Amino acid sequence: MLYFTENHLWIRKTSTDFFILGLSEYAVKQLQKIMFLDFTAAPGVFLKMNQPFALVETIKIVWEIHAPFTLSVNAVNNELTEEKIDILNHDPEDESAWLLRFSCEKLPDNLMTPEQFRIHTGNL
Repeated sequence: MLYFTENHLWIRKTSTDFFILGLSEYAVKQLQKIMFLDFTAAPGVFLKMNQPFALVETIKIVWEIHAPFTLSVNAVNNELTEEKIDILNHDPEDESAWLLRFSCEKLPDNLMTPEQFRIHTGNL
């Protein structure tokens, strides 16, 4: 099942006990062309809600991405190098465009379904 956060991230359960997280298509459209991604968190790190875990450099700005809730980082997607960064620009909600793989005690109740997220972003 695909879920979205209010800060424009998607979350998907993997086949294991982990979840993956990435940028929503809406976020990427607002940022325009992503040029560079730098992870400031590493596997094994425990992130608190609103703690930054990555920097995205676009043609417009440098944007800090924050943890939407408390989580434990299992992996970062180092495949998203400069050569492969275009997956974020063209298909950011594809499973291969994940930023973090993580675990948490429980997903928060305020996550949105794709339909709820479309309504949410339509009102912005």
